[in-house]
Amino acid sequence: MAEQCSYGAWPSPVSARQAAETVWLRSATLADDGAVWWQEIRPGEGGRGHLLRASADGHVTDVLDDRDGFEAGLLLPVEGGAMVAASDRDGRLFLLELGARPRPLTPPPGRPQHDHVSALVPGPGGREVWAAGTVRRGDATESSLIAVPLDGSGEVRTLLRTPHRISAPRPSSDGSLLSWISWDQLLMPWDEADLRVGLITPDGIEQERILLGGPAEAVCHPEWASAGSLYAVSDRSHWWNLYEVGLDGALRPLCPWSEEFGWPLPEGAQPTYGRLRGGRLAVLHGTGTWRLDLLDPADGCLLPLDLPYDWQPALHVMGRTVAGIAREQARPAAVVTVDTAGGQHRVLGQAAAAPPPEYLPEGIQETFAGRDGHEVHALIYQPRNPSCRPVSRELVPYLIFLPDLPGVQPDRMPDLVKAFFTSRGLGVADVSVRGSAGYGRGYREQMYGRWGAADVEDCAVVIRGLVSRWHADPARLALRGVGAGGATALGVLAGTDACAAATVYAPVTDLALPGSAMTRYLRQIAADATLLGSRSWPERIRRPVLILHGLDDAIVAPEQSARLRDILRGRHVPHARLTFAGERHVFRSADAIARALEAELSFYGQVLRFRPPAVPHLELSISSED
Repeated sequence: MAEQCSYGAWPSPVSARQAAETVWLRSATLADDGAVWWQEIRPGEGGRGHLLRASADGHVTDVLDDRDGFEAGLLLPVEGGAMVAASDRDGRLFLLELGARPRPLTPPPGRPQHDHVSALVPGPGGREVWAAGTVRRGDATESSLIAVPLDGSGEVRTLLRTPHRISAPRPSSDGSLLSWISWDQLLMPWDEADLRVGLITPDGIEQERILLGGPAEAVCHPEWASAGSLYAVSDRSHWWNLYEVGLDGALRPLCPWSEEFGWPLPEGAQPTYGRLRGGRLAVLHGTGTWRLDLLDPADGCLLPLDLPYDWQPALHVMGRTVAGIAREQARPAAVVTVDTAGGQHRVLGQAAAAPPPEYLPEGIQETFAGRDGHEVHALIYQPRNPSCRPVSRELVPYLIFLPDLPGVQPDRMPDLVKAFFTSRGLGVADVSVRGSAGYGRGYREQMYGRWGAADVEDCAVVIRGLVSRWHADPARLALRGVGAGGATALGVLAGTDACAAATVYAPVTDLALPGSAMTRYLRQIAADATLLGSRSWPERIRRPVLILHGLDDAIVAPEQSARLRDILRGRHVPHARLTFAGERHVFRSADAIARALEAELSFYGQVLRFRPPAVPHLELSISSED
């Protein structure tokens, strides 16, 4: 029989360590020998990266890890079942063959061709790999497309050099033309991005022209449909839909639905669709979540596959097979392949050894309405633990998760971090504030010129909805934000009395300080009258704050959170600031993640009035002595 316990104090089999050791899965890629390669970041090994390969018969081999000299980033299959990999550390390219050490294809760092590689594609004829990427030259960032021989000679040619960002280069099948995505360095690819085409010559790319795109249009994921046309995703209809684009500019929508068929990551990465043998397209589509179906480009008919998965917005197609990262309800994310001819699917690698499914939360899509009629989207995870039942008439304490950067979509894969909280009796609301992707261009544009105000309003909308429709305790609500989401959480505390406290990871606290591309972008979309417009805005915070920051963070400098700590200390606001040596913007080691989760739970227990069992006590400071 279930034991009656107060929310937050439920005993749970999901420990902080187990949640922290959840493996991150990346880039499922098919090879021409039927194998599937993918990357794993393993927090339990200090965040070490591994590259794995599952053969056609399902045998999994750990090909290499980052002790071999580099951490694999993007992957590109080449002949013979091999892969070309770009190093996440320095942008070098390596040839990976089973049973052999990585063979460098580009020279060692010194004056590298690329600091970071954003796309890999086979060159015409199959003797080269073409790589798009960026390199810093003083204060400027330059993008280029280079041709790298697969024979290891190192005779690298530069095909294109531009001050614009480059993504998704695609040579035509006859090797005469190149298409690619281009956008201004000061913008994000979900703001404005063009589809361009140019002539491939021995001297590089010439006669460059824009084929699709313009002001207030973002194009992504080009693929050649024929010698005279391409497939591409554009949001000109206010939804990222698929089109066929002729070289003469003729445009034909393939499936004009009011949902997303694209995902414009700045890193290029994998597309959300791919061409199958026979001409059909495997497509990921949806609003907020992603499902896999088949699209006939001839008549626009969408054929359902009826698979039990929610997918990450990236896939790889070869022949009739699709590979990607997906998960079933109440299951961890996994590498999944699908034979689209018969619908058979198999799981090759999972992110975690999961506890019993009844302890994992099920996300419920919810849309809340603001007082002016605007919508705010969220996934609601209710407390779930079969061994516990709540105290009669007790209202539910909720944590409000906020995304890191406007324009992107929060990770919708239910993970053990959420289960760590929900299995202890805390609800979680994973909020897509206005500006998030996944709900059309109109939803994203509502954040332009309003960041720091609209996102704070959206939190208030969600809070009212949680209280009125999800039995949330209005006195026991806390915010949890990362980066820009941390700034939103602090803005809620500074501007309202709606929440009792906030946990902030690497929070942006001062837009005037020098920063990364993220902080530059936030300055562009910030509201004129936002709290963040004044350096003194954190002085309005009166509720407790837990600050967590990696000391190697290159996106939000640790000085930002140190400044916040000093302000809270001077105002005698209860707070704690924990720093983590060797950790970046996103923590990678299980030690750091587990320590942070335990600190969070102790913090929530103190501010939301419950006693979490078996968690080290976090000491909060309220004076000028830390």
